[in-house]
Amino acid sequence: MSAHSRIRIKPVEVAERNPPRLARRTLSRRRLDGIATVFELSGQHFGRMRTLMRIDYSDSGMSGLADSVITRGTPVTIGFQTPGCIAHLGQVITCIRSEDGYRVSIAFNPASNAKVLF
Repeated sequence: MSAHSRIRIKPVEVAERNPPRLARRTLSRRRLDGIATVFELSGQHFGRMRTLMRIDYSDSGMSGLADSVITRGTPVTIGFQTPGCIAHLGQVITCIRSEDGYRVSIAFNPASNAKVLF
């Protein structure tokens, strides 16, 4: 091997090193049966309601599958069909196209003081 033949390592993209906060949720994650209804609180689509299915839920946020895009950064309220779940305020963190629709991640506003009652 000569001095000029070095292995080049492509640096990991920042997004891969520091995934979105909700992508790192590992504690207290659980699936919820039923659906959640998301109500947009600002922007061009103020008042639009969306249904999320296949819900993954934790005390700090949630993700679910929507049939259309919800703009990143949109403040929302979330209501749940599942008994014992209290409505939350939150903000859309990611909305990524998948083969089944759009995977939407929402961070809950800690000031909403809502808890899941099981």
